[in-house]
Amino acid sequence: MNVGLLTPGPVNDNGWNAIAYEGLQRIHQELGAEISHQETKTPSEFEEGFRSYGAKGFDLAFGHGFEFQDAALKAGRQYPKTVFITTSGSSVAPNVSPMVFQLEQATYLLGIIAGRESKTGKAGVVGGIKLPSIASTFLAFRVGAKSINPKFEVKEIYTGNFDDAGAAKLATLSLINAGCDFIFHQANEAGRGVFQACSERKVRCFGSNKNQNDLAPDVILASAVLDMPPAFVYMARRSARERSRFRAESSNR
Repeated sequence: MNVGLLTPGPVNDNGWNAIAYEGLQRIHQELGAEISHQETKTPSEFEEGFRSYGAKGFDLAFGHGFEFQDAALKAGRQYPKTVFITTSGSSVAPNVSPMVFQLEQATYLLGIIAGRESKTGKAGVVGGIKLPSIASTFLAFRVGAKSINPKFEVKEIYTGNFDDAGAAKLATLSLINAGCDFIFHQANEAGRGVFQACSERKVRCFGSNKNQNDLAPDVILASAVLDMPPAFVYMARRSARERSRFRAESSNR
């Protein structure tokens, strides 16, 4: 079995991309699959990465994020024998499917914490690219805070990318200067800039996707965590079963 993974950023971010790579490693360890990883940042690179896996006859290819949907559909039509999975979204085809995670449940709880603990009645959220899967977690955070304090204010800033820690740090400092005493990020690798700003200003913050508490233990109060690696293994097992069933049916015809 051959399984590939496309991520929108480096897998050493200790967050969104890291948990996907952990899932890929689990597939190798538990199923003995041959694995491959590519870091891709643009839509053209998404398409090229998926096509490379399809052309090489990979059984399964993951695109890690909402933004990989269009590329997965195009590659799915071109390479019907490869299964393409996106870790967010809603696009479905005979060999294309999303895995949908409900991180909103956790970010709602983080909002409750902020609503209870904030002294200013204000919190800030820092995002990378404004994707629906990120905006929904920010909405859940806001609703959680307002369930405690209906007048609670959540300020949003998107930096436009997931890589620029300096931009994320500046965004965080502007939120702190605006009175926000809790910060939550969905900025992947750039989230390190959020933690730097909060550490310098002694403002409490939250990690995302993976337990990030160790990155800034003095200020990170909690993290919204996705248990993603088992889901990767589940999809690989299911894909393998379906391919075996298809081959058995074909040989009996």
